[in-house]
Amino acid sequence: DNAPAEITLDHRTAIVGVGGEAGFLAAFSFSPELDETLFQRLALALGLVPEEAEDFREPGLGEMANVIAGNWIAEFSPPGTRTVLTPPVLVEGARDIPRIPHAIYRTVSIATEAGSLSIYLIGPKNKFDLQLNAA
Repeated sequence: DNAPAEITLDHRTAIVGVGGEAGFLAAFSFSPELDETLFQRLALALGLVPEEAEDFREPGLGEMANVIAGNWIAEFSPPGTRTVLTPPVLVEGARDIPRIPHAIYRTVSIATEAGSLSIYLIGPKNKFDLQLNAA
């Protein structure tokens, strides 16, 4: 396995648990630029004044993670299966998550003009808490 010894979370990360006890965690790590772009678009779409808008930043990122995870599950789950998502948990600030033995890590990174998003699939989820600390 030539994977790095740790993964690095960006500015803000929304973490969603997928499936049952043997499921996995999906961490959606937003760059500062993408966070700001999504926030501005959400505030504009909801017609929020600046004083109200900041209260919607974290829930907006959590909802974005839910939309991505939900669409991914709908696309790749076998027909007739039921998959449960936990409510998203937001982790603030960049930090490193060390790899632990017997855990599986997969990463997809997306770069856009608006910023970048890294998606980490980590499992089984019973090896971590919802802030990605080893359990």
